[in-house]
This record gives sequence, C-alpha cells and structure tokens, in this order.
Amino acid sequence: MKISTLFATLVASLLVGLAASGSANATAFSVTSATIDQGTGYGVDDSEQTNANPTLLGAVFTNTFVAQNFALSVLNSTKVFDVGTILFNEPNTNSGIVAAETDNLGVTVNFLFTAPDNVAHLVTASGNAVTGPVNDTDVDFSIVWAPVTINFGTNGKYGISLSDLSWAGSSTQTLAATITLLALDGQTNANAVPEPASLALLALGLAGIASQRKRAKRSV
Repeated sequence: MKISTLFATLVASLLVGLAASGSANATAFSVTSATIDQGTGYGVDDSEQTNANPTLLGAVFTNTFVAQNFALSVLNSTKVFDVGTILFNEPNTNSGIVAAETDNLGVTVNFLFTAPDNVAHLVTASGNAVTGPVNDTDVDFSIVWAPVTINFGTNGKYGISLSDLSWAGSSTQTLAATITLLALDGQTNANAVPEPASLALLALGLAGIASQRKRAKRSV
C-alpha cells in the first residue's frame, strides 16, 4: 500500500470513529415552556403623573418563548434562545424613581423540560432600582440572574443561565437563556473532540509513515 494511501486510510478511520463517538454521546434537550413571573413591585401606577408617592416601578414583562428541541454533544457547548422582552418605561415625574418603587422587584423564569429530564426548573433574579431621575446617563434599573446547575441521569449535568440586563432610561431589551452541557450522562470524560488516546494513535501512525519514508529513501 502506498504511503499516501495508508495515511488517508488512517485519518479517515480516526475521523469516522470520532464522529460516531460524538453522535452517540449527544444529549437531547426539549424545553416546552418558559414563563416570566415578576414581583409585586412592578407595574404602572394609574396616577403616576400626579401621584407624589408612587409605589410601582414602570417595567413590562412579555413572554416570547418558542418551544426548543436541540441536542448538545460537546462539553461546554451551548444553545441560546429568547425567553421574552422587558420594557423599562419609568416616567421622570416625581423625581424619577422614588424609594417606594425599589422593593419587591424579584423576577423568576420557570422552565419546563421534558428532556433530558422531566422537571420544572426555576431561575431567579433580583431587580435593583436606583432612586433618582431617569433622564440622565446613569443606570436606573438592572436585573442580575443566579444561574442554576441541574443533574440528570447517572452523572449528566447542564446549566441554565439568563442574560443580565441594565437600563439607563427607557428601552426594551431581550431576555435570553443559555443552556450549557457540563457533563455527559454515563461518561466521566467524554467529548466529541479528539481524546488523548485518539491523538496518540494518530501520532503513532504519522511516526510510522515517516519511518517508512526514511527507509524508502535509503533503499533508493
């Protein structure tokens, strides 16, 4: 067999093996719903324009989630999708944000998975409103999420995180979720990229080919 043919055969065999390994290790995800639940401190006071003591922070949460079905096979690979939008529209009357509008600003997104587990998962955030005018360049409102890690199967693991958001004045922003595959079920160190043993095998094959080339040159 020619050296070039031997090399091509070796590389093709390794790639086929790695592809098959990655495919077999893929974890299927199915997210059927994701709903946003906001605290009682959000809303629009009916008399905001004239009320000197408003109690609700002007923010509107809208669900835009579409069911997600996907697979992840490489450790730390991710899938990103939209959950909803948040419109911050606090008026600047009454000096903007007042102290009574800074409490009860928690937010929760409730995810329902049917694969790889069949469980509802909650991701929570604390909203932070800063008292003062909302017509300047300073940050008026922010939402910071606490990501969660979920175990499934024997030793599978994935994470759910949501995008942290901040506003300086009125605008609508998109809330996105990220699913990250942290561990493959049933395997302790599997991945869809070349493993050390595969790389060692490739190196051994290349060394053998190089040795054959040297012997061929000497015999000429």
